[in-house]
Amino acid sequence: GSGVSQADAMDHVFGYTAGIDVSARLPANARPGGGRNTTSMPISPWKSFPTFCPLGPCIVTKDEISDPHHLQIRLWVDGELRVNYNTDDLAHSIPESIEWANNLESFGPGDVLFMGTNHQGLGAMQDGDTIEIENISPDVLYTPGHTDDSYSFVMPDWVFTGDALFIRGTGRTDFQHGNNVDAYDSLFNKLLKLPGDTLIYPGHDYKGDTVSTVAEEKAFNPRLQVRSAEEYAAIMNNLNLPDPKQMDVAVPANLAIGFSNPTPEIQEATIKAEDAVKGGLDDTLFVDLREETEPARDGVIPGSVHLPYQALGDNIRPGGLLAAMAQSPGKRILLYCAFGERSALGLQEMFNAGIKNACHLGGGINAWTQAGGQLDRTVEPAPQG
Repeated sequence: GSGVSQADAMDHVFGYTAGIDVSARLPANARPGGGRNTTSMPISPWKSFPTFCPLGPCIVTKDEISDPHHLQIRLWVDGELRVNYNTDDLAHSIPESIEWANNLESFGPGDVLFMGTNHQGLGAMQDGDTIEIENISPDVLYTPGHTDDSYSFVMPDWVFTGDALFIRGTGRTDFQHGNNVDAYDSLFNKLLKLPGDTLIYPGHDYKGDTVSTVAEEKAFNPRLQVRSAEEYAAIMNNLNLPDPKQMDVAVPANLAIGFSNPTPEIQEATIKAEDAVKGGLDDTLFVDLREETEPARDGVIPGSVHLPYQALGDNIRPGGLLAAMAQSPGKRILLYCAFGERSALGLQEMFNAGIKNACHLGGGINAWTQAGGQLDRTVEPAPQG
């Protein structure tokens, strides 16, 4: 329904679960100079496409959490702690967020509202990675076919199959970068190799089904009753499905806004934390790309200037602050963030804008502190609202 207010918002909450927003990020609308347009369209729709995230596998009912605004959230990738924050860092409370979101969309039973994180430690996933949320540790399984950027998430007893495998169906392969042969390989050489009693949780289901098993899909899924990739391709090529609305906009946008492996140009312009800590960077301006709350919580490299990543595009265009600083003879600009992902993306934007006297700190402030670098912890926290 609609019309939910802050006062009664919690009456509509059943419980809490964990989820990871995998690929939907800030829309990268191309513009001259390579900057990112953060104002031409709202970010929320780009985080709301079906199948974009693994969710669960468990729900903690509301009565088990006395105060959801004081929970510690931690996430590891291959044993490296990447996210470590408390929900008291949220800019808006759960009741505020429910009221705001309900003004945009009506709610129904089973709807999930993501509260978000402080964006510390964002980065790409690779096939074979292990992601751990506290005591939940799914393995990353690359399952292309629906697109070439499709992943499943595997636990000992269950698997999130996203758009690769549905209940009595499989993901269509006629999207951009979809491929029948890749889909067949993902299904028959990866997902269907899991034990027969493995629970399957697909990315979505239009019939209301929620869970199946590998054995059940092997036996009853009509698209899996084939003996070769050619037979599978023949089925998929004759589905004659209409194109989804906004397909030509949504899929390219999602592919463009992820983090990819650094190019040789970026690798060459990456400063190791050990070298940066040793000094010799007197003519280098350190630019902190983290969000407003991160410097206050984690400290900053002494002498840094703060410029959140989202504001970088405006500052590297002609007339922008960094564009002007880059004109100073002998001056170099060093970007850094929490773990080096945002700074690598920002550095690529600077290169695209023609600013070449720039570099970034590999591993971010995390690597800086591990290398013995000092931090200034006197930064005042940014106001929340």
